Amino acid sequence: MKQRQEFSWFSQWTFIYFTDLVKQGLKQDLIMDDFPNVEEMDNSEYIASSLQDNWNQTNKLNSVIFRVFGSRYAKLFIWYFVEMAFKIATAVLLGQLLSWITLGQNISTGMLYAFGMLACKFISMMIHHAEFFVATRMGMQTRVGLIGMIYKKCLLLSGSDSSITGVVGNIF
Repeated sequence: MKQRQEFSWFSQWTFIYFTDLVKQGLKQDLIMDDFPNVEEMDNSEYIASSLQDNWNQTNKLNSVIFRVFGSRYAKLFIWYFVEMAFKIATAVLLGQLLSWITLGQNISTGMLYAFGMLACKFISMMIHHAEFFVATRMGMQTRVGLIGMIYKKCLLLSGSDSSITGVVGNIF
């Protein structure tokens, strides 16, 4: 199976690329070779080392997370604002549709308002689901990276602090 980045943006956005794997799973049991490799940005060792490198430069957790994930969080916030703009446009078009009903204008104007509402809601829905996937993925990457960084630190603790290492290990 190809990597996710090798598919078109539309296929990535709508997860159509995953359909072939689902069809294959319906026909036969899947084995590990059927699944794509883990992407570099999802690799715990890569994320933990990126966080650790930034931690060595500054000992502020917010600063470290911002340096590693900041640009992707910024892109995500832009998509949130675009989604909100379409939701506001839907509400404005609903107000126009209601005024069209009370004023009794021609039917083509009402159809335009209704179609505009439908289009805005559809675009808002598509953006919402794509950004929800990205936000969940980024949250998991942040969590995995921080846990990996803490785990590496626990392995470096001296033997006399083994009880602390066990307590931290149990928290995971």
